Amino acid sequence: MLIEVECRAFAEQYLLRLAQECGEELVLMPSSFETSATFAFFYNTKEFLATGNYIYALAGNAPLMVSKLTGEMKVAGTALPIEDYVREFEAMRGRSALGASGLCSMMAAHGQNHMDQLGV
Repeated sequence: MLIEVECRAFAEQYLLRLAQECGEELVLMPSSFETSATFAFFYNTKEFLATGNYIYALAGNAPLMVSKLTGEMKVAGTALPIEDYVREFEAMRGRSALGASGLCSMMAAHGQNHMDQLGV
């Protein structure tokens, strides 16, 4: 079973690639949501976290879910509570690949092939 540091590293690797594509420095927030099988990490721009100024905040930046069992990662949604997305992720584990729903909300939305384009 993977520990938080290992799961966080997977999420950070994804954010580095996303940041490069979006032209924004993205960072994980210190806190996460956790179940016995999954970590969900939240993120925003570095400038927003440093200043708290909402002009620098992302909108629609869905949490990143990482399986403690496999390291599989999936982007959650934003319409429902994180618990709902984690429950679905855990139920579907092994049957789904990371299908990004589109991030960089202040930038253009990305398609379902986003992760393939990033090479993740």
